[in-house]
Amino acid sequence: MDFESANPNMYDLVAYRIRYTPHPHAGRGWCIYPNYDFTHGICDSLERVDYSICTLEFETRREPYFWILWALDMFRPKVYEMSRLN
Repeated sequence: MDFESANPNMYDLVAYRIRYTPHPHAGRGWCIYPNYDFTHGICDSLERVDYSICTLEFETRREPYFWILWALDMFRPKVYEMSRLN
């Protein structure tokens, strides 16, 4: 990551969270949950999504999205942000 970046989302990426409480469906068999910022780009890349369209609140998440894909040498979809209509 990059501690010199102007984007605070690049300081220290949280990839997973661990909770030692029973999951509603998996019970106690699973305690590690991937973070959205970590999995979003990976899922898009594995599914070969051409265009990822997000709302504007995710605009600052674009840099870590591409950093993760670059670090893993994965396909990089085009990303666009748009405003909501409500």
